[in-house]
Amino acid sequence: MQQCNDLHIFNQASRRVLTILLRQCEQTNEQIELSRIDKVLRWRLGIADEGLTVKSSASLVGEPVANLYRWEKDPMVYSKRPKTVRQSKWTPELVQAVKEVREENPTWGKLKIHARFKERNFDVSVSFRTL
Repeated sequence: MQQCNDLHIFNQASRRVLTILLRQCEQTNEQIELSRIDKVLRWRLGIADEGLTVKSSASLVGEPVANLYRWEKDPMVYSKRPKTVRQSKWTPELVQAVKEVREENPTWGKLKIHARFKERNFDVSVSFRTL
């Protein structure tokens, strides 16, 4: 990714798109991915200058039409990391107890360990990742 100032204006058809993208970038002070802008510009040039259809121009660029429309609207690259991460419901005592049972009985599976903890009135769920 490069800073917004590195963008170049190619011709009249792309000038309109680049102006919008530069304004967005200046307002948010964020970085945009130039490869997305390049693909949008080549797609729009194929439509405007060469008279191609939207779909045929997108296939020449190598991207789905939906991606190109979305990138034209907002070329920013956002993190896919969730904003809020679920907190663990397990207490440190419960984690230690599960570790001890696993060490004492290495052949027991999660269902048997779950049954033992349920007998002891522990609130433990059975899932692939926890027990």
